[in-house]
Amino acid sequence: NKSLAQDNALLALSYARIDKPFKAEDMIKLALKQANNSPEINYLAALIFHHMDKKDIANIYLEHAHVLGLKVQKYDNSPSWRKLAKIGL
Repeated sequence: NKSLAQDNALLALSYARIDKPFKAEDMIKLALKQANNSPEINYLAALIFHHMDKKDIANIYLEHAHVLGLKVQKYDNSPSWRKLAKIGL
């Protein structure tokens, strides 16, 4: 289920990037269910909501990712991570 959750989260990010917010939200909700509290999927949810200018929701998912044990150093060099770092933790 974890790889399916990752695929659905990446699909959600694609939907967010092409301005399909409802599809993006549906797909990330599905991915979060499938992932069973994966820090990486919560991180992707934060990226998706950040991309859709829903910074408060993005911050919640980013905080969840940290609480669940996200390995921050894995993302340190990512431009997306630097954008998220500006909004939250």
